[in-house]
Amino acid sequence: MLAAAQFLYNLLDINKWVNYLVHEFNDRPHHIIIESLLALLVVRLMLRKSYNPSKKQKLTSAEEEQLIAEWQPERLTPSLTSFQQSRTFPVVESASGPFVTVGGKQYLNFSSFNFLGIANDDSIKKSCRETIEKYGVGSCGPRGFYGSFDVHLDFEKAIAQFVGTEDSILYSDGLAYITSVIPAFSKKGDLIICDSGVNYAIQQGILLSRSDVVYFKHNDMEDLERVLKEVDQKSRKLQKPLTRRFIIVEGIYQYYGDLVPLKTIMQLKQKYKYRLILDDSIAFGTLGKTGRGTPQHFGVDIKDVDMYCSTVDMSVATCGGFCAGNNQIVDHQRLSGAGYCFSAAAPPYSSAAGIVGLDIINSRSHLCATVRQKAARMRKALVNIGGVELTGDEVSPMLHLRVTNSLGSPQLDGAFLHGVQQQLWGQGIAAVVTEFNPSERRVPSPSLRVTVTAAHSDNDLDKASKSIIAAFKEAFSKTRK
Repeated sequence: MLAAAQFLYNLLDINKWVNYLVHEFNDRPHHIIIESLLALLVVRLMLRKSYNPSKKQKLTSAEEEQLIAEWQPERLTPSLTSFQQSRTFPVVESASGPFVTVGGKQYLNFSSFNFLGIANDDSIKKSCRETIEKYGVGSCGPRGFYGSFDVHLDFEKAIAQFVGTEDSILYSDGLAYITSVIPAFSKKGDLIICDSGVNYAIQQGILLSRSDVVYFKHNDMEDLERVLKEVDQKSRKLQKPLTRRFIIVEGIYQYYGDLVPLKTIMQLKQKYKYRLILDDSIAFGTLGKTGRGTPQHFGVDIKDVDMYCSTVDMSVATCGGFCAGNNQIVDHQRLSGAGYCFSAAAPPYSSAAGIVGLDIINSRSHLCATVRQKAARMRKALVNIGGVELTGDEVSPMLHLRVTNSLGSPQLDGAFLHGVQQQLWGQGIAAVVTEFNPSERRVPSPSLRVTVTAAHSDNDLDKASKSIIAAFKEAFSKTRK
């Protein structure tokens, strides 16, 4: 009892507290100032009245109605600019070919991905009609739930035989195939090394995978090797556990039209022990002696490409996409590829069209060489436009024209190119100004995209190239005034 009384006396002894504070302040002034401020804050919070919403005066019914009437919800999307509001989109009224009809008028078509010019082929249309008579139009179910038709399996077999792999898997959508393939294999904690210039679908696939991703400079093999070395050194130093590792590139890049140096990619992949996911959508059907794409163009064995992917929307002139590889790669996707498991299967007639499309490429392989010759001719005509940068490999059927020196912002550059596009439209030529999804994080500067097909005549190419040169010259003359 006495000990407790003595402790209480010492605790309440003001002189001892004063001496302690003076001593501490002399030794550690900053420390005592901070402690004092914190003590005052605690006292203030203890003496502060608590908030009691129940005591707040209630609103009358009239006041509530007035507040509701005055409330303006926040917009889900940003307001459209005046340029966006004024835009109209062309509605096509004919088959896709070297010419296209819009609004009752015929235009030279340099906007289509119908690279081999077979979209309106009579044999494809005949096959589609016969398939519709047998199966109807839609599949009305995912592949694993009574949505698989024998024609789907026939198309998958035809793709595998065409590219030279053990098997292939067909996706019903030309965007969702690669966004399904990537997360089917690469998971959280795995590593992706990716070109910084890949298209939107690949970007989304990487995002969905939740994998760690490192980008290298677009089509720069020295920078790719630098990244691979740094990752390897860091992993060895930190003794990180082994994870799945992938390199992702395009054969011909959709946003640039340039060609990936696939042989160098293969050497680096094997040296650093990575798997390769190759999106060959633009090169499939256009590169290689018989249209087998980038691997055939470079003399690379398709079996060394772990996952060979492509749409069939372009050269094959149907809809959907595929991933080809060994049996293990394909079988895994039948339970893990989201677009395969949960999306409705492609209409049977589109698979029938794809089978005939591959037969046409096999039997008319000269079309592959023809489209490359046409592209080279167009490139030669457009390469020296003043103030314009032309990107796209000489074998690429896709060319991009960009202003060399920006006019101040991507928006101004885009508006300038739309002006060029409108001039071409007035001369009966359809070309496209590239636009990007607002959610894309990595986009190039705007461009006027020109796509060449095997169905274009030399006169078509000469007319278009002269019109494009004249349209750019006129547009630049207006900006200088």
